[in-house]
Amino acid sequence: MALWGSRDTFNLTGTAFANSTVNTTTLTGTSTVFTTEVEVGDTFVLAGTRRKIVGITSNTVLTFEPAWTAANVAGSVTGQDTPKWLAANSATVQSSQQANTTLLFGVDANEAGPGAQGEAGWTLAYTYTDMHGNARRKSENLISMSSITGDAEDTVFGDSVIRILTQPSNSSAANNSAVTFTVSAIIYPAANTLNYRWQRAANTSSAFVNLTDTGTYTNSNTATLNIANNTIAAGGGGLSNAIFRCTMSGPSISANVVTSNATLTTV
Repeated sequence: MALWGSRDTFNLTGTAFANSTVNTTTLTGTSTVFTTEVEVGDTFVLAGTRRKIVGITSNTVLTFEPAWTAANVAGSVTGQDTPKWLAANSATVQSSQQANTTLLFGVDANEAGPGAQGEAGWTLAYTYTDMHGNARRKSENLISMSSITGDAEDTVFGDSVIRILTQPSNSSAANNSAVTFTVSAIIYPAANTLNYRWQRAANTSSAFVNLTDTGTYTNSNTATLNIANNTIAAGGGGLSNAIFRCTMSGPSISANVVTSNATLTTV
């Protein structure tokens, strides 16, 4: 039995059922093959709840810890090759500071965590509240490996993190001038693609709309937006007091990162 598996998630055959009304530590399978697909020390995930496998009775029965406390549930099951010797979830951590906050993650080389440094492996992360009441998170890289496969998506180690280095600045220019707005940003890991989309609002009471490379605007999907003439706007009228911002996205980022607003003033 390997102490360090390399699969962050993999599908198991069949379905399984866990019953919370009896505080069960038994998972019952239908058409499952537990004896060949998982090992003692692996983790299974059912309906978003993770448990550590402590015994495999047959192809259709296995035992786990801690006891099941979620609602009665049946469904498909995934597995994880979590480190065999370490607890799978917070309920087995005997520390009041870390209770309900500790989880194991398989981090591949493309994730924006330890993997951002080009090192895949297993990471232990936990959150806690410091003496000043601030939420903190600490991570410990348990082992570095050549690869982790089957990335299980999570919010702790997402596939991308975008950091804005320089926000776009307000601009003041004479009539009929060309104007640019620029943002400086980086994405982790660096191999991921950083996508840009500039937006404009006519004034503070208007909604932002996406810009495209038509007429006045060029490079609307790059770090620098070019405005050919600050007195021309789609639909007529000048651009003075218009507000610009840039939205940025990357792989597996659920919400775009948005810059601060920059105002164009025509003088």
